[in-house]
Amino acid sequence: MKSVVLALVVSSALVLAGCGPSGPGVDPDEYGAVVEEAPSELLTEVQIQKALLTVNDLPDGWSFNSDFEGGGEDDSRTTSEDPGCEEFTAGLTNTDGTLTAGEAEVTFSKSEYGPFLTQTIRSKGGDDAVKSMKSFKSALKGCDFYTMIDGAGGVRTDYVISDLPFPDLGDDTVALTMRATTEGQTIDLPMAIVRVDHTLVMLATFQLGGGTGTQEFEAVARTAVKKVKKASA
Repeated sequence: MKSVVLALVVSSALVLAGCGPSGPGVDPDEYGAVVEEAPSELLTEVQIQKALLTVNDLPDGWSFNSDFEGGGEDDSRTTSEDPGCEEFTAGLTNTDGTLTAGEAEVTFSKSEYGPFLTQTIRSKGGDDAVKSMKSFKSALKGCDFYTMIDGAGGVRTDYVISDLPFPDLGDDTVALTMRATTEGQTIDLPMAIVRVDHTLVMLATFQLGGGTGTQEFEAVARTAVKKVKKASA
């Protein structure tokens, strides 16, 4: 079963879609307002590392998960009749033609079978961060379903994409829920990407047989965006 979890995380990595105008009720006074002036410079590698979430930033029960560290080359194949899906997955795997100046990722879990929380921070020069967000939004308009075949093990995963109501954080936000089905098992993966000037903050979470609470996921996203802003100061 654990190999199925690894296949899902490595193949899907991080995802996004159209965002909603409001969230499910997280108190901004408790977790902090995040729609404020963003950093105007690229983050250095040191700043990116400082901006990554730690166990201390998360609610009780989370721990660092080294099983997902350094996923290596991804040679998965995507197939779909929807025209936007290849463009969409190219953005997720950072093969969309934009340039990344720096990147780091981290994964947490509460148990061997979840819930899991993955964060990736990408810093992009020029207007490439804006281009990536526009590309995601455009692609997702034409991507409701796709199949991914894991290049290493040949595991097939079918993804159905739906909108995820989520607050506008940072300078731009896209969010969705992916329903992933593989080897007879179905898992919902809420995902969100927030642009903070030149930096993309990418978050995904899932759990076998359930899911992370929406309010907790939003609270973590707010904390993640605040850390990117603080690291740039």
